Amino acid sequence: MIKVDLTQLSRELKETDKKFASALKKNIRAALVEAGADVVSAIKSEASWSKNIPAAVGVKVKFSTRSSWVTVSVNRTKAPEAKPLEVGSRDNPGFIRHPVFGRKGVWVLQPTRPFMFPAIKAQGPGIDLVMQTAIDQTVEESGFRG
Repeated sequence: MIKVDLTQLSRELKETDKKFASALKKNIRAALVEAGADVVSAIKSEASWSKNIPAAVGVKVKFSTRSSWVTVSVNRTKAPEAKPLEVGSRDNPGFIRHPVFGRKGVWVLQPTRPFMFPAIKAQGPGIDLVMQTAIDQTVEESGFRG
């Protein structure tokens, strides 16, 4: 009969697990912050034609044991025109219907000027790369060999 003492292996696995959890938290959170900052920068660039929108763009990063995400938003009190310019009106997608200043009873259709969705779409590959780099760094810092 062969007896194997797994005490040392158990200790090493627990230590590796602690290192991994710590490195994961640090690296993924940093990657989320970096990705969020990159997206905000791209949105501000896309909306550079506006006086209000770039200053109203903000980012929030949430990282917990169960989930993590990045929320990029435009403060509607600082830039109330942002949502209509991004999505248009319900009845006329891609356009905003509004009255002409100084001309009573005259309404026009103005094309939208999307700034969020194009910026986010353009940043997609960069976000993937940032997250993959963070995962690789986490694995390396945790002592996994492969």
